[in-house]
Amino acid sequence: MLERWQQLLTFALVGAGTAVMYVGLGALFHHALLWPYMLSVALAYVLTVSTHFVLSQRFTFAADKNKTPQQLKRYIAYLMGHFAFSMGSVRFGVEWLGWPLVLASAASIAIATVVGYLVSKHWVFAS
Repeated sequence: MLERWQQLLTFALVGAGTAVMYVGLGALFHHALLWPYMLSVALAYVLTVSTHFVLSQRFTFAADKNKTPQQLKRYIAYLMGHFAFSMGSVRFGVEWLGWPLVLASAASIAIATVVGYLVSKHWVFAS
């Protein structure tokens, strides 16, 4: 039981760390290097999700590295679903529930973290 909570905590810490990385890289590329903001965001996103994949595979789930191609395909599918869920749930919160954007985003992140952990554990990095 304790191992499950430790794994969930590691997953959340990896997610929080890569979120900080995403914002930081985007700011660095755009504000310090003066790159166009769309290029900055795109590159920051690619670098961040790549880092998240590696950290999740090696530390959070200690997954079999021999299955990396299969895991990567699943991870990309997960990312596409995660994006669709995030956009839809934020829109639902703002437009249907009348929540402020920050509250809708926070609720989306909370749900997506738990769902993302379960999907990663039982599908993306499953043995």
